[in-house]
Amino acid sequence: MIKEFDVQNPQQQSRRHFLSHSAKITATGALLTAGMASGIASAAPFKAGAMDEKCDDASQINAITAPHYQLRNVRLEEGFEREGDIVIATKTGLYNLDINNGKIVAIQPAKEAPASTLPAFDARGLLLLPATRDMHIHLDKTFYGGKWEAPRPRKGKTIMDMIAREQVLIPQLLPTSVEHAEAIIGLLHSKGTTVARSHCNIDPVSGLKSLEHLKIALEKHQQDFSCEIVAFPQHGLLHSKVDGLMREAMQMGVQYVGGLDPTNVDGAMEKSLDAMFQIALDTNKGVDIHLHETTPAGIAAVKYMIQTVEKNPQLKGKVTLSHGFALAMMQGAELEGVIAGLSEQQFTVASTIPLGKLN
Repeated sequence: MIKEFDVQNPQQQSRRHFLSHSAKITATGALLTAGMASGIASAAPFKAGAMDEKCDDASQINAITAPHYQLRNVRLEEGFEREGDIVIATKTGLYNLDINNGKIVAIQPAKEAPASTLPAFDARGLLLLPATRDMHIHLDKTFYGGKWEAPRPRKGKTIMDMIAREQVLIPQLLPTSVEHAEAIIGLLHSKGTTVARSHCNIDPVSGLKSLEHLKIALEKHQQDFSCEIVAFPQHGLLHSKVDGLMREAMQMGVQYVGGLDPTNVDGAMEKSLDAMFQIALDTNKGVDIHLHETTPAGIAAVKYMIQTVEKNPQLKGKVTLSHGFALAMMQGAELEGVIAGLSEQQFTVASTIPLGKLN
């Protein structure tokens, strides 16, 4: 008897945890190698020894709709092969998994599994892994899925120049933004990403249209793709005067209040951050801020955010620092102190690895 494991829980297990517990429970069932869909699509009738037991011909389906079914011949990682203390290979085996209402309720070695009357799908030995998560993406504004677009010139390379360029592009993207968002979701899903967090523009040009369109696209994929939404004031929370729009967005199923370079864009670090945090406090939401700044102002912003969360414990564990390039500008005791503060207030950092030196 094994403990039930919820394959629909977006809080996926780590690979380390997965390996250490795979004999008893296994993570997600959301993908086999490059996605469950591709694994199912290659499935074929299944025969177990002399038993003429058949799987449904899954090559004709795009999704499993049965609430209780069996995945057969699923490859699971069981542990490591070692030479002394050195890992040289991964041990795997083939298993049959019973899944009921999104939870793995039974795991049995494929060769020893008894006959089953459940709807069955043959994974053909594909490897089952925890689904990957894209925790920083902009599904609402992309050319993907349309005709090829060459890079467009802009007058300068500052973030304000980029904002000016986007004010021209957004009206061009909006008419097809639903279709393009769906195309990106399809690409992510085909590569094994089933959970994401998307920043979505809240700006004077698009108003709430970008958010409305993104929600339409996500609604069409609610059975196979889970996505949190960040209301993102791409043109500056104060600079573009979107406090009211941001608060409206909070009533539309958004999970996070976004922010952007409070000094370089809004020109008032504390005032900008205070406004962002106040929206989060008033609406009981999390925070996910774009902080690209590498100047001392960027470092000051990180420290100010830590202090703000410390003063408002209801924000603890609910703040994500995206990009956070200022972290790469610190060293020694200063860096250690900031990292300790981020850890104490349970910040999440979403950035490139390594951050590297940018100046």
